[in-house]
Amino acid sequence: MSRDGIKILLGSLKYKSAPNSNLTIPIPFEQNVKELIQYDRISNVDLVQVYNDERNLSKIYRPTFKLDLLFKNVYVGSTNYPPFENNLYYVNENKAAYLTCSVINDNRIPMSAKTNSVIWSGYPQYNEFDFIRTDYNVTGYTKGPGIPNNFLLNGLDPITEQINFNFKSAGTYNWEFYLTYPFSSTTLEMNAYFDPKEPGAQPGDINWNANEGIPFRITVGYDDNVTYQGTRVIRFSSPVKHGLSPGEFVKLKIYIQSNINTNQLPYSAFSSSLDTFQVFSLGNGQYGTDDYVFNIANLGYTGTTFNQDNEGVAKRVISIENTGDTTSKYYVRLHKVLVPPEEIILTKAGFENNIFGINKKYESASTTPDYKSRVSIKEGAQTYSVTLNKDLDTSNIFDNQKRPISELFLTTIWKGYLGWTYGGPTGDNPNYLKRGWDFNLGMKEQNMYVKFPINITGETDLAIKADVPLPQSIWGTGNSQLTRSNMIFTSYTKNDKTFYYVNSLKKDDIIDGDFCEWNESEQIEKIISKVNHKIYFNPANFSFFPNITATVKDGIDEDGYSSYNVQMPSLQPTIPFPAGSIVDTGATPTIAFYTAFTPNTIYINNPYGYYYNPHNSIKIKEFSEYIETAERSVIDIPNYAYFSKFQNLFIWRDFLPYGINNSNSNGVNYPFVNNAHYPYTSINFRLIPEGTTYWYDNTTTQDSPITDNCE
Repeated sequence: MSRDGIKILLGSLKYKSAPNSNLTIPIPFEQNVKELIQYDRISNVDLVQVYNDERNLSKIYRPTFKLDLLFKNVYVGSTNYPPFENNLYYVNENKAAYLTCSVINDNRIPMSAKTNSVIWSGYPQYNEFDFIRTDYNVTGYTKGPGIPNNFLLNGLDPITEQINFNFKSAGTYNWEFYLTYPFSSTTLEMNAYFDPKEPGAQPGDINWNANEGIPFRITVGYDDNVTYQGTRVIRFSSPVKHGLSPGEFVKLKIYIQSNINTNQLPYSAFSSSLDTFQVFSLGNGQYGTDDYVFNIANLGYTGTTFNQDNEGVAKRVISIENTGDTTSKYYVRLHKVLVPPEEIILTKAGFENNIFGINKKYESASTTPDYKSRVSIKEGAQTYSVTLNKDLDTSNIFDNQKRPISELFLTTIWKGYLGWTYGGPTGDNPNYLKRGWDFNLGMKEQNMYVKFPINITGETDLAIKADVPLPQSIWGTGNSQLTRSNMIFTSYTKNDKTFYYVNSLKKDDIIDGDFCEWNESEQIEKIISKVNHKIYFNPANFSFFPNITATVKDGIDEDGYSSYNVQMPSLQPTIPFPAGSIVDTGATPTIAFYTAFTPNTIYINNPYGYYYNPHNSIKIKEFSEYIETAERSVIDIPNYAYFSKFQNLFIWRDFLPYGINNSNSNGVNYPFVNNAHYPYTSINFRLIPEGTTYWYDNTTTQDSPITDNCE
């Protein structure tokens, strides 16, 4: 065969006994010559350009997510519900097995007293949290029938399995996945606790509405002689990142104190004399506070407006000369469901595991309450892959700023079908799926009586008053209006118990998102604080009191306080204490002998749980770093451009072409095949136990280090 000067011969034609072989000619992805169709002089002859044009015009996507569940199983508890009790990762199995044997063989104990007389403690197994359950063959739990507990020998009836395991539903019993996008915004009532660590400033809760701006408390007032670089300042501290820079401005509103005392939002009364002030400096001299503390110059203000501990809200203003365009707006994004769970494919990512490995152990039949041997898993390591079962056309989809969407979100919702968590939407313990933000994840110290494993006075069974870390008050049952998500519940009944779980969302359903800032002059949406969901255990089905670090004022250490590792008490001493109690308001703690008890409702009404961030983003387009401007007469101005009356110009940011990077970002450069983009990202999905490790930022920080980064 011969063409264009290239001649291909069989090997046997070259010389005698030459072997034949397969030959290939590499064809580069380029073309310099094309046969023109008669009269057609506008056809593009550059295949690379044709490819890029088609790529940038296409709005069809098939995103894929690699998902790792990073989870530390930390809560040890107990339950008297047999399907759950028989499937714990036990921590007291030897002791419980010994007591069980003793109770069964003790004829002096009546049968009615033997049932549930031995407590088996342990962790819920990893299958209760995994993305795909694999416990499909557990007698009495995922298949029936089972035994109620280890007293079957005495004639008790079998129990019904908790679920009739459906393999197709293995990936939706615990979690459900959705593809969503932010389509609109709203304002919500918010609450945060913070301790500013300023002399004389009080810690506490701050309430505000999202659209009002950034909340603050004045921690250095007008009459405090505090200076920065020789200038007296008034200091404002916030539990959230303020996003300000020195030289910018803040539009302040300070609540009237009598209005705050009602604790009823929205506060309608503000100090009327305030407006816009220049930011003089950031931080309070402590390491890491620049993002949460800002100062204005104290020019000799008088009155009560700038008193220490006054509260209010602030909005960022970039230019005092153009406040209309440069004053930031604040809101909560709303996500709309694009793709429901039935159109999402969840699979194991082959043999890939995360780096933390699997934590498991063998439990013999003699040390389980149902006399069945098994391998129990405390923590797993499987990696998963999530994608769609069909392409997604985004042609007519616009975000909350009315722009073509630039990112999609894999939204993960805790379903809790097995019934360990939700306690139902009504009742004394409505353990519904709760919603808060990053600034709600820090702990708040609560003063309560704790039984200590130490002996301060030579007596035993003492209740000592200590500061105990508890979740912020917003998560408590008394603040359900602040944290209740918009998830709808349903229920089923098994073994005379009712179990609640979250109903699946449908296409176009709405979910709350992040707390954000938008400034028209910048045309950038900034996330101030990410939304989080919190999972509670239903105490009727699984009860636990975690290990904590309690702080006691004892006058021993240099600062007068000592910390002890104790267990959260399940009971509190009856108050008032009887005669003979030790009450000392001096350096020693308040101490009292145990006599009578009441349930620890402080903890029961605001228990520990697990947090997770439900929305994980994947970029499908990237905005340019450059802000475009144009007069009215210019054509092809995008529909989402903002018109500035001050400048008499349209303002907007263009999308970068695929494969083009910003100097400060990676842009997007995904595979493009068959007129569809295939975005990909990797997500570390963190399920974080409260009181151990959590992600949040706070102004409660340590002093600046003595050494700098050069040492």
